[in-house]
Amino acid sequence: MALRANLYSSWLHPFCTICLCSYTNVKTNQPLVFRVNRSFPISVLDAMGETVRWGNSVSLRILLSFFYFKISHLIEFVSEFFLTTICLSVFSKKITKYYQLKNFLTFIFACCFVLQRRFGEFLMARVTSNLTEEQTKQLCDLLGNVKLSLLYKASVHGYKASVFHQQCDNEGPTLLVAYNRSGYIFGGYTSVDYARSGRQITDKEAFLFSFQGKIPVYIKVNSGHYARLDDAGMPNFGEQLYFCYNSDAVVYNDGGKSYSFDAKRLYGNNTNLTECEVYKVKQSKSTRKSVCNAVVWSKLYKYMSPVSKMYLFSLIVKLTQQKLITFTQYSSDFRTKEKPWRNILWTSIRRDELLEMIRNHKPVVTSVSRVRILMIGPVGAGKSSFFNSINSIFTGHVTNKAISGCAGTSLTTQFRTYSVKDGREGKPLPFVLCDTMGLEEQSGAGLDIEDISSILQGHVPDRYKFNPSAPFQPDEQKTSKPASLQEKIHCVVYVIDASKISLMSEKVEEKLASIRREINSLGIAQMVLMTKVDEACPRVEEDLYQIYLSSYIKSKVQEVSSRLGVPVSCVLPVKNYSQELELELNCDVLLLTALQQMLRLADDYLDDVDVI
Repeated sequence: MALRANLYSSWLHPFCTICLCSYTNVKTNQPLVFRVNRSFPISVLDAMGETVRWGNSVSLRILLSFFYFKISHLIEFVSEFFLTTICLSVFSKKITKYYQLKNFLTFIFACCFVLQRRFGEFLMARVTSNLTEEQTKQLCDLLGNVKLSLLYKASVHGYKASVFHQQCDNEGPTLLVAYNRSGYIFGGYTSVDYARSGRQITDKEAFLFSFQGKIPVYIKVNSGHYARLDDAGMPNFGEQLYFCYNSDAVVYNDGGKSYSFDAKRLYGNNTNLTECEVYKVKQSKSTRKSVCNAVVWSKLYKYMSPVSKMYLFSLIVKLTQQKLITFTQYSSDFRTKEKPWRNILWTSIRRDELLEMIRNHKPVVTSVSRVRILMIGPVGAGKSSFFNSINSIFTGHVTNKAISGCAGTSLTTQFRTYSVKDGREGKPLPFVLCDTMGLEEQSGAGLDIEDISSILQGHVPDRYKFNPSAPFQPDEQKTSKPASLQEKIHCVVYVIDASKISLMSEKVEEKLASIRREINSLGIAQMVLMTKVDEACPRVEEDLYQIYLSSYIKSKVQEVSSRLGVPVSCVLPVKNYSQELELELNCDVLLLTALQQMLRLADDYLDDVDVI
């Protein structure tokens, strides 16, 4: 029923009918009056004074159906309703009898409860988010199983720092989303409360983000640097990027080393903001439910008999020793039940199976004893780290044989062919990983595209030092005789940093496209190794098991597939060993699965090639 408010002062005589508020039925143009009379029934009367809906028996459901009107009318009604209620409690002796007052207060509290439940979010409808449903979903996927609740909106609450802190202090983890005049949507996340403490905040989970198309790019706080300064001003990240600077609708970049980002890519170098929002980040109910399930199981365990407990414990220990289950498997029952978008077994048995299959692999062509796999990718993507990781698995501990690390230019300056042994004194395994110089934006820097052709044909020797200003010049005597199939490349792997896919420059993308065309002409198998998934997604960083449950990682796999023209099935996300001191089961399974796929693709190429 649509109602229109007709507000007037009520005559508060204790012995007469008291009108709380009158409304008009918009459809019939008849006034409706909420009334409390001497015997305390509540009724709604039409213009003729006849009861429209109910008499002495009050039905909350019917009453509350009248509350569904425009928010402004609702606020007006509630204001006058409670004002009159106070007057009633003071002036009316008739309705202050115990049972009447009790019934009346029960009614009031019931109304408040239902209004809170039904209209709690509706009352804030005027303060709405500028994010679309898809953008909200992408940000929630980036943060894990969370929900976003709007705390602050600059266009509504104002750009004053005091108001910002009034709305956002002590609210737990928060996500700031800014919008500028160029259409960029960007911001940052912090897991530590705003509290105006004046301290530098260390927050390993903090990051900046920017939407590049439909997918947000994630820029993590650099190791060893503060995430932000918790002062009384407007929010900042690393005292580097200030939002609503000086209580104005601008973003200010003061430079710094806390976050490594390009201002042009992050927000298009447009510092004028059209809006700034801050959301409270809270765990969704599904996560809490999974925790409750674990608690329920633990409670059930309490009531088991000592014999049953002993049997269960001994069974788990026995199965673990026999590698039939792992802690990851055992604990997976307490995780949120989600369907993975790619199936993989996270068990010790699966790890051992992969190791055995790789050890016993034999190329389909007898003249080729070892498959040659070429690693190509931008600087710092993790080509050398992948070799170190594979070498670590077969050695039995973390190694760092190939030079790897973080630098602005390629640390690899030579063409290297790395063979991997099965253990330190073991025999060489049936594959060779070929490492190259990283691709760079500038012409005359990084790996030259012409060098790629020579490498593919098998003309470039091991330890050849690249010269970015001049491509490789093979020996005329050697080039007159084609290289054998054993010396050529059988599979090409593009190594791409998952956290920088959307930040990939057009020039690097053009270089990759040219390389891909050259490789396609030779019919060589290709796939993509998507590294640093833990840096791309906080959910995966917390638990690598979540990699194929993360829709954010799935979207990154699809983005790589689209940008490089490689099938989704040939894009494999992995985590290289970088700061770990010991091997980890989940990491091993991902890396070995990727290596197995490379060997299979190489066999596809060898099976199709004409052997001379």
